[in-house]
Amino acid sequence: MVPRRGPDLGFGRIQTVAKGAKQRLVLNRTHESDQGRTSSWWAARVHLQPERAATKSVPSRRTWCSEVEVSHAGIDAFWTFKGQALKAGAKYKMDSKKKLHSLTVMNAMKDEEGQRRDKEALRDLVVADSQTSVLECEVANPASQGQWFKDGQPVDFSDNVQSVDQGAVRRLVINITKATDIGEYSYQVATSRTAATLRVEAVKVKKTLRNLTVVQTQEAVFSLELTHEDVRGSQWIKNGVELTPSDKYSITTEGAVHTLIIHNCTAHDESVYSFKLGKLSANARLNVETIKILKKPKDVTSLLGGTAVFELGLSEDDIPVKWMFKNSELKSSDSFRIMSDKKNHKLIVQDVDNSKEGEYTCVAGHLQASARLTVESLRVTRPPRPVEVFESQSAALEVEVSHLNVPSVWKRNGSELEISEKFRISSSAKSHSLRIMNVSREDEGEYSFVCGSDTVSARVSVKPVEITQPFSDISAQAKDSVTFEATVNVENVSYRWLKNGVEIRSTDRCQARCKQLSHTLSLRNVHFGDNAEYTFCAGSAKCSAKLFVEARVVEFTKQLKDLKITEKKRATFECEVNEPNIQVMWMKDGQELEMSDRYKMSSDKFVHRLVLPSVRLSDVGEYTAVAGASMSQAHLTVEGRDVKISEPQTQEVIVVEKQRATLELEVSEEDVEGRWARNGVQINFASEERFSYVTIRKLHRLTIAETYRSDAGVYTFYAGRNSPDMNLTSDVSINTQT
Repeated sequence: MVPRRGPDLGFGRIQTVAKGAKQRLVLNRTHESDQGRTSSWWAARVHLQPERAATKSVPSRRTWCSEVEVSHAGIDAFWTFKGQALKAGAKYKMDSKKKLHSLTVMNAMKDEEGQRRDKEALRDLVVADSQTSVLECEVANPASQGQWFKDGQPVDFSDNVQSVDQGAVRRLVINITKATDIGEYSYQVATSRTAATLRVEAVKVKKTLRNLTVVQTQEAVFSLELTHEDVRGSQWIKNGVELTPSDKYSITTEGAVHTLIIHNCTAHDESVYSFKLGKLSANARLNVETIKILKKPKDVTSLLGGTAVFELGLSEDDIPVKWMFKNSELKSSDSFRIMSDKKNHKLIVQDVDNSKEGEYTCVAGHLQASARLTVESLRVTRPPRPVEVFESQSAALEVEVSHLNVPSVWKRNGSELEISEKFRISSSAKSHSLRIMNVSREDEGEYSFVCGSDTVSARVSVKPVEITQPFSDISAQAKDSVTFEATVNVENVSYRWLKNGVEIRSTDRCQARCKQLSHTLSLRNVHFGDNAEYTFCAGSAKCSAKLFVEARVVEFTKQLKDLKITEKKRATFECEVNEPNIQVMWMKDGQELEMSDRYKMSSDKFVHRLVLPSVRLSDVGEYTAVAGASMSQAHLTVEGRDVKISEPQTQEVIVVEKQRATLELEVSEEDVEGRWARNGVQINFASEERFSYVTIRKLHRLTIAETYRSDAGVYTFYAGRNSPDMNLTSDVSINTQT
């Protein structure tokens, strides 16, 4: 039979050979480290199953015998004790007969007691320089006494090299391993011995220290990474002196990373810092930049209940600062707000009272700066004077107070006034004013100004406007020019001219003028449609007269017809008179129309037309054609398009008083005419100067240029055929903070 060669277990040095029932383990060029390891491996592979064994306990210096029977004959077996192979000799007698194997121990010693089983032997160990080395083995008898050797010599124990016994386990611990600790270590109990080799690898710097530049009061962090973890015995050194953990220095190790943190850096911390581990070292320099105060806090004078602000500017970003008051550090609270933004630092003292008066100090590192808060009471230095004005004029009350930009309240007969079209309230520096627009007799009364604990008052008296010379009725022929003139008792009053109760718009043909006390209304080229009652109003005074225009009779052979037109479509009014080339005047709701892009007027002998190229919802009304002493009337109805609001359906707008407010929305179609209402009342953009309405394709925007508290409310946008059902609602809130 040819022997069968097994696997190569030692890179050509150790092999197994099988020949029939026999198994051989061949070791070429044996080493001392092969001791004890061979039998353990073989036992794990062969799996001998003893069927019969005898074990005896004998006193010291007596013979001990054990027998084992295995499953197959011809097996080459050997015996081990405490992990070491036994050799036949004077001490050990071994015999094998077929399946039976016996071992006799001559003159057995106490330390040879134990069960026949493998124990943990020493294993070769490789550690990094300065790491902790632990060599460990296990003895059969926990009470056995043994000895540690290095390179055959007893180990010299110290604080760094220690022997630890724990039950049957024996350990040799080298806390900080150095290159001098390299060698063969063994542990021996009586004649039993186990050995292993300790090798030490050099530790290198994987990531070295870097130079640092920090600003005073900041932290400096030096960090270094080694090639091995958990090394011991490292040192951080400054100027030859080893650093130890303290309030100033934090020294940490996480795995292979070693860190030194220097807290609250000052100029004294500038130096070269070194990391040392045996012969290994790394250095880096720390530079500390000096902080400078670029802006010192200034003394502040504040009113009771006011707010005081102290500001500090430093030369560097993100420097921690402390604010002190009466030797106590201030923290952010309802009374104090502390803010920092890079180089700028603020202390805001809120709701100032007398207890907060004093010196405040800002501390940044070794630097500090102080400023004083002085608390004063608010008072009125110049009260308002009584005012006497005529109706329709404006009345102004002015006061001056002791401090800048302070809150104040104006009252009338004890009730607080709000900014509105009627009352204009303003302030500049120490001056405060109230202007009453278009004064009427109802505005007469006592007005008070309240600021702090001071209250001052003045009376506004209103004198009536009187018409000293009224005008009278006028009769005129067609194409004549007429003038109504009224004289009042005071200059610079607001006035209006009305035609049949409707305010007249100035045109090229109709002009209203004022010169000192005289007010005139002039009409050129009058026609039968100018027949009406004309009224002049100034304050509570008014006077009226009629204009009679005589014209020859012209008959309408074809009257105007009512029209119902969809929005953006063309509307055409057409009439016919009994004479050719007669001048026809067109009017809407009593107001004369002029030729424009909105209104196209034409005539062809007997036929006269008024064309609206693109009607709007606002074009709804009564249209009149005037020819001589005859008139023809018709009504225009405009149907809105079927449009929808795209976005948003609702919105809420909150603005600060006196600031701009904007409401925007989009509809489904372009060039849609809409209407805006406030609290259900349509806004008249012609008279409301602060309100403007702009349309840009599908976008509709309502803007309030300067908001008053009276503007707060619900704003609604209407558009399209079903305006009451299709609308946007916006809730506008006015914040009174300025």
